[in-house]
Formats: sequence, structure tokens, C-alpha cells
Amino acid sequence: VFALGWRDQNDAGDYIDLLLELGRPNDARSAVDRMRRGGDVLWVHQLAARIHRSADKCEEAVSILRSYAEARPGDREAKLALLDELTSCKREEEAIALADTYITGGRGDAGFLLRRGIAECQLGRFPHAKRTFENALELEPHDVSLQNWLDHATRELGQGSNQLIRRPLPPLDLPAAHEPTKNELSAFRDEAAVYADSTVVYEFRRGESLTWTARDVIHILTAKGVEEFSTIRQPFDPESQEFFVNEVRVRDEKGDTVSVGRLEDYFVKDDDSREAKSSKVVNIPVVGLAPGRTLEYVRTRRLHGSPQRFDYRRIPLGAPSPIMRSMVEVGGDIEDIQIKTAGEPVEDRSPHRLRIVAKDLPACPVESYAPRADTWQPMVWLSEASGTWEEVAREYLAKIEERLQVSEEIEKLARTLTEGAADARDRAQALSAWVQRKIHYKSIAFGPKAWLPERPEKVLEACWGDCKGHALLFHHLMKAVGLRAHLALVSTSDVGWPELPSTWQFDHMINYCPDLDDGRFVDCVDKGWGWDASVPSGLDRQPSLVLDPEAPRLLQIPAHGDTENLIELDRDVICEADGTLKVSEVLRAHANLGGFLRRWLLGMAGGERAQAVASWLQQMDPRIAFERVAIESLEDTGAPIALRLAYGISRGLEELDGRRVGKAPAPLERCYLVPPVSTCRRAPVEIAMPYLVKSRSRIRPSDSDTTLEAPSLTDASGEDRFTRWSSQARSAEGGLEITGEIATLRGRHPAERYEEFRASTLAAVESLQVRIVVT
Repeated sequence: VFALGWRDQNDAGDYIDLLLELGRPNDARSAVDRMRRGGDVLWVHQLAARIHRSADKCEEAVSILRSYAEARPGDREAKLALLDELTSCKREEEAIALADTYITGGRGDAGFLLRRGIAECQLGRFPHAKRTFENALELEPHDVSLQNWLDHATRELGQGSNQLIRRPLPPLDLPAAHEPTKNELSAFRDEAAVYADSTVVYEFRRGESLTWTARDVIHILTAKGVEEFSTIRQPFDPESQEFFVNEVRVRDEKGDTVSVGRLEDYFVKDDDSREAKSSKVVNIPVVGLAPGRTLEYVRTRRLHGSPQRFDYRRIPLGAPSPIMRSMVEVGGDIEDIQIKTAGEPVEDRSPHRLRIVAKDLPACPVESYAPRADTWQPMVWLSEASGTWEEVAREYLAKIEERLQVSEEIEKLARTLTEGAADARDRAQALSAWVQRKIHYKSIAFGPKAWLPERPEKVLEACWGDCKGHALLFHHLMKAVGLRAHLALVSTSDVGWPELPSTWQFDHMINYCPDLDDGRFVDCVDKGWGWDASVPSGLDRQPSLVLDPEAPRLLQIPAHGDTENLIELDRDVICEADGTLKVSEVLRAHANLGGFLRRWLLGMAGGERAQAVASWLQQMDPRIAFERVAIESLEDTGAPIALRLAYGISRGLEELDGRRVGKAPAPLERCYLVPPVSTCRRAPVEIAMPYLVKSRSRIRPSDSDTTLEAPSLTDASGEDRFTRWSSQARSAEGGLEITGEIATLRGRHPAERYEEFRASTLAAVESLQVRIVVT
């Protein structure tokens, strides 16, 4: 394709790297020469320099980019490329000196400072590099790359970066905290810790500011409580807000101060638990904790900009530990703020202040098979109305109107990608699969500076985009082939507030295709999702604002199908003389179960996948000795992903009275179906995405002189509120064949039924584990 004139910058870089890896530098040079004939652009010169550098000809590599930059003295990108090449060629001193000449007028330039700091890091001058990156961040405070390099420099110095949380924010006035008596605390003797008080106070000044201060007062009751609160991890998004830690104080049983937190001990890192790459987490070490002591933690945030209205806020009242009193207060311009609550909090409202108080709240830990938090935990929603849903949608569409026009480049690409497609569904599947495969996901959280999607041409050029960029590109591609794929806003966690329209209820963008399957939601950000799944992963039953220019409307995404999330298992088992079970197995995962598996494997390098699968199997059963795995349809979302596994199970059969006795193996059935043990279940049990597992096992002895028997070959079945299952065991070809189907059933149940749920799935799986005897 490059010989035919293809000139995509990112693909070209991959192509040249591949030629160099294969030891074909002459072909690489010829390819670059052909690209250069298509236009004298910087990235082609960078590829030429890369070829020279790969041959240890750094002087020639630098010379190429130096000549390009000197011929274009006003081209900033050319200067940045030259600095990059100097550091790549280990000419750091020259890069530093040149960066200094580029930084003129005392104003600085974040890009040049970044390159200077990288060169200083390569020379091991981490104190200098740290100062350089801090200076650059003052110019570009929201640059993620700069923050990552600052984190690197501070780690090398044994320090933590706190650049983003150094600016003081005075706390708002807080009501007096609840002070429990010893008798009240004695009621929580079985808990690790208890919140005596959890309060958040908002102050809203229309057109000026939105500030809020939160305070937690936590009584530590056991050594486990010390462990849980020895480090506080507080997420925040520097793209949308400022954050400051006002106080971290530990007191003893008498109320005397034991320790006070220090800003220099706090540090900020990327928040790996969240999709948005702009999200950070503040790590706050707590010194002096012990059972019987009290931790008081106060922090303040302020929204960037001058908000004209109080936008949607979802405030959990509960926490993983019990709370004696939870309070939310809002002051200032509150006349238009509306309230929605879950649970039984008490509301109190005056003209300039509103207060919501809840008392004696049980612990709300994160648990498997729990419903979405806001369907069962105490919660407060605050917002000002923004009009009707149609008005909200049209306001957003008006902001992006100029970005909805499809370019010739997109039209040409769409026609190429759908050539030969049989029907509308095939065209849509081809386009969505291409976006999933070719466009890398870099999340940028919704917020004041990140409401509008990037133009599709820029997403194509960069080969990455956030959810909004993915959705708008897919919208354009579909429109180019005559299909509709409306942009659709959705919340990934909140059940929403249909009665109070606001775009702030949403944190994700997908597409709604009304021409497909009576209406189909598509999420190109999910790199594992396939068209055999009726709804995008994690978005079932969520409200979605469909930005249809003709009829904007709020729709609910459908629930998962009862049988589409299917696991198929086909295994051959050989019983060795020493009791080892040698297993060859094929796992095929469909719909969202396939998506989960595909995303997990795509998230790691190819060489890491076998070890990850080995660890996964050993977590199921420590006796498993992994041998190999072959992965099929990893990137083909049009087919179920398959793993071809080979492993052994040591002591699968134990010797008893001169015979080998054991059970038919079913580790993957147990992994997918049986929930983990829980000693103190708090959350209700909800099966929102039913699983269907179909399995077949063929078991035979390794030696023809031995026989395999099953004392009881029967058909069995059962059904209760949690599962429906059936199994059949038959003698077959000198061995045994076991087949079965197990389905979990959609439903919601009280927390006290969790063990019943676990027992139900365990009994279903054990119906497949027929007792076998080898003699």
C-alpha cells in the first residue's frame, strides 16, 4: 500500500520500524524516498533520520533534521523534532544548550522545556529536571505528558510530586462534627472503623465560583482499620477543578494531637482505576494511627471557571465503613437547586442554605454481584434544571454543528471500508470494527474544557481519540454510506435523574443506530465488544440522551439478553498413571463475556498473554500446571474469541485401595459461575447479565490396559431462583463423556440470600464433576 502512495504518518512509522526489524534498511530508505516525493513534510524527514540512527549514524540523523529546522526558522515543530533527535542520539548536552536558545523573551515554551527536562533526566540530573518540568507545568498546567515526566523525576529522587495540590484553598465553614459517646462506639465493636461524621459543604456563587469542602472524622477500632486508613487515596480531575488538603490530624483517646499531615508528604499519581487519563489520585500518608485513635481529614475543591448554574452533582452518603452522621449542605445562590434523594435522609431548606442529613448508615463496601450503587445505597442528587431534554440536546448539537459535516476524506475511507458489504448491518459492523481496531482510546473526562468532540480528521491523523472522538468519527463514517449513527450521551454508573435534564448527568458518548435491529447502541471505545452482544458492556439499562437532530430524546439502553453471554467449553482429559489429569480444552466466549476476555488480553503485550493465562488458571486451582495457549479471533470482533488451552492437574486422581479415584475437572465452569466467598455480605445480590455455560468433557485413561469407570452415570437437572442446569454422563469409547448446560437467572435478591446463590451455582457445577475411578 505504501508503494501505491499511502501516506499515513503513524502507519508509515510502523512500516519503517518493521523493515528495520527485518534487516531491510535499503527497502526502508526506498520507501522514505517514495514518501518524500509526495511532499516535503517533517515526519518524512524524521523517518529518514530514524533509519540513519538505527545504523548508528547519529551525525547523519541529526544533520537531516538540523538542515530542515534551519531552513524554517519559524517552524516550532521542526525545532522540537531536532531536540528529540539529539536526545535519541544521546547528545543531551547539545539538546539542553539548543533548547535554551529556543526559549526566548523570558516567557519560556512548555515544549522546549519538556525536551530540556528529558535530556536532563537522561543525564541523571533529576533535581534540575524536576525544576524544568515544574516550570513547564506553570505554562501548561494540564499537560499530561509533562506531569508524567515530573512524576518520573520525583520518583527517581525518592520524592512524590505534589505540584497540582500546592495552591492553598481555604476551607468553607463547617458545622460542628458529631462527637460519639463511648457507648455509641461500642455498638461497632465488630467493625474495623466507623465514621463519626462525614460532611460536605458547597458554596455556589452564580457567575463566580463553586467551592466545596469535605470533612471525615473516623474512629479507628482495630488493626484492620489502621491498615485501611494508613494511606488516604483521593481522586480528582485537575482538568476541571483545584484541590487542596486542608488538614490531616490524628488524635488519641483523650483528644490530644498525635500527628498532623504535611503537604510535602503528599503526592499525586495517575488514577489507574478510572478511564479518564486526566484523572489523578492524591496519596496522603497518615502517621500515628492506632486502635482507639481518631482521624480527621479535611479537603477543599474549587471548580475552574465561573459557573453560571449549579450543575448536576451525585453525592454518595454511604462509605465502605458505617457512618453515624452523613451531611450535605449547600449555601449561596440556591434558589433554583433541586434535590433528589435515595434512602431516608432528612431535608431542611431555608432561602440561602439547604441541608440533607442521614444517620446510622450501614457499611456499603464494593462487592461482587452488587447492583449499581445508586439503586440501593443512600444518595443525594443536586442540580438546576436546564430546560427539557430536547432543549438540552439541541443546545449541544448547536455547539458541534460545524463538526457534523462529512469531509471527502471520510467519505472515501467509508466507501473503501464497506466495499463488498452485503447489507446495512455488514457495513456498520465493518466501520465499527475499523474504528475499534485503528483508533486508540485516550480518555478525556467530560468537563468544562472537554465537552466537544475532536474533529474526525484530527482523530484519523493522530490515530487516537476519547469517547467523543470515537463516536463522532463513527457517526461520520456511517453517514458517508447512508446510515444513521446518532451521537448518544450516557452515564457509565449513575441511574440518572430523568425529571431534571442536564448534560452533566453523563460521562460517556456512544452511538445509536436506529436503522439496525430496531435500534442499536454501539460503543467503539470498547475494543473487545462485538456485534453478538446486544448492548455495550456495562451500559445495560442506563439512560441515554440520543442527539438525533430530528427528534432528540431520552432512551433507556436495553438489558442484556438471557442467553447471549455464552461460554462454550470443549475438553479432552487423559488420566495419567501418576494421577495427573492432562487437559486439552477450547474455550469460546461470546457477546460481552467475549468482550471481557478480549479486552483483558488486548491490554497486554503479546509476550505477556501466556503468563497471564497461566496465572488465571492457577488462581482457579493451584494444582494446575499450565503448558500452552493459542488465541483465536483476538482482534476479530465479528467472531467469538477462543482460547486453545493445554494444562495438567496434579493429583487430579488420588490412590485409594489400589485404584485411582477423583472427579471430572471443571475449573472454568467454576471460575465463570461460582461467586467468591463472602463472610459478611452487605449489598443486595443482582444478576443483571445472565451467563450461559455449555460444556462437554471427554475423559479416558492414558493406557489401554486400564479402564475408567463412573459409579453413577445419570442425567440430572435442577432449577431454583438463581440457576437452571442440566447434565448428562455417558460411557463413550473406553472412557466417559459429560455434557451440561448451566444458566444463571436474571433477578435481584436481598443480601442474606448471597450464600444461597453461591450454593446454587456450586451445586450446578458439581453436577458436572462426576466421580471417576481408574483401575
